[in-house]
Amino acid sequence: MADKDAARRWTRMLDGLRARALRVRRTEPAAASTLEQLLAESLGTADRLLQELAVSQLEVQQLRRGLDAEALSRQHLFDQVPMACLSTDEAGVIQNANQPAAEILNVSARHLRGRQLLHFAADRDSFALMLRALPLDDSRLQAVMRIRPRERSLFKLNALIVPERIPGPPSWLWFLTAAAAEASAEPFSAQKLA
Repeated sequence: MADKDAARRWTRMLDGLRARALRVRRTEPAAASTLEQLLAESLGTADRLLQELAVSQLEVQQLRRGLDAEALSRQHLFDQVPMACLSTDEAGVIQNANQPAAEILNVSARHLRGRQLLHFAADRDSFALMLRALPLDDSRLQAVMRIRPRERSLFKLNALIVPERIPGPPSWLWFLTAAAAEASAEPFSAQKLA
């Protein structure tokens, strides 16, 4: 919307410049030739910039449509994963979550986006250390951690964390399952797997 408003504003300004140039030609013929040449060059440059802006606007619209289609496709794939799954950035901010993950954390999948996974961890210091150890290569991280879902008591989760292979900033997939009762009594443990 802002791009369209800018294009309209620039078009109005160019029309105003053209009208002023016409007035100068009529009222001051001596100064008109130099002024006319400069103004003609300026208007030509401005016209080219407006054309480039229009092309850029079309490209942006196409890219937005492509991103929207990609987001729908990605969400569909997330929804097909039969276990709790979410993706985070390097700071642990949840980018996407499926319904089983939303049920574990007791927050709707839509409302999980943009929240920090750290807020659900019982041992936040250990969790923050684990975020710094997230794998960037083809390895994966196996973790057992206690979480505190919204309005529920603590419980343990197994998490298999793998880096996503998508263009853009790094992100990780977290596959979550309930931990066995005999799992370690520590609030957090992690092990890097090859």
